[in-house]
Amino acid sequence: MNRRHSPPKPPGLPDWLDKAWDSEFDWQPAPKKSRRYDRTQEELDGRRKWLKTLQKKWAAQDKAYDAFMDEERRKFLEAVTARVAGDKRLEELKAERDAEIEKVRTYYMTELAKEIAAADKKRSEIAAAIAKRVEKSAVKAERLELLRRGVVRGKRN
Repeated sequence: MNRRHSPPKPPGLPDWLDKAWDSEFDWQPAPKKSRRYDRTQEELDGRRKWLKTLQKKWAAQDKAYDAFMDEERRKFLEAVTARVAGDKRLEELKAERDAEIEKVRTYYMTELAKEIAAADKKRSEIAAAIAKRVEKSAVKAERLELLRRGVVRGKRN
């Protein structure tokens, strides 16, 4: 056996052990036996068959998962499309409502302008009537004053 790998001899070994120290004992660690190398062809064929079965099962699961995810994406797309269509309809309704509000606002502003114009006209008429009465009153007062002084000539009632 290879002497390099043997441990040093301890002192005081019996004769039989001292002589057999290097020749009888294998100081190299024994290789571990692995089942990988001991498998028979039948076992390997069984494993291959099992792996193929698993691959088919996984492929079916992947296909089912893909179909499920496609269906979920389709449902989500339909929901988003419906939401967008609803939003478009909502925008149309808002535009119609805003147009109606603007139409009503324009009508009321026009009516308010007419009312303001009518009120201004009425106030102008009242102011003109008052001004006429004031002027008439002023003329009457002036005439009375002139009569009192005796400055007025002509016929008076």
